[in-house]
Amino acid sequence: MEYNLGRVGIVPRGAFSLGTPYKALDMVTDSGNSYIARCDSTGAPLTDSNSWMLAASKGAIGSTGAQGPQGVSGPQGPTGQNYPTPMSAADKTSAIALSSANPGVFVIW
Repeated sequence: MEYNLGRVGIVPRGAFSLGTPYKALDMVTDSGNSYIARCDSTGAPLTDSNSWMLAASKGAIGSTGAQGPQGVSGPQGPTGQNYPTPMSAADKTSAIALSSANPGVFVIW
């Protein structure tokens, strides 16, 4: 003996579209809510409680959670450029003398 039970489970159909034909147990989404079709229909708005049942409502936005743990350190970056060695004390004295003797000349060390 064979029995036809028809649909026995919910069938996800994605976003609701008013002109799409739906069958009983089709599940659709709209604005964060989920609805299950109570019967076969085409053109029944989600507000029609004879055709649709609200399965899950979109909740309110929750508060911000706690800061997560520090992540793993990344790899070491490339070596930087080589710059000339800093000026010695004698070079600094010469530079000060040079800039003092020549107004408008700036020596940076």
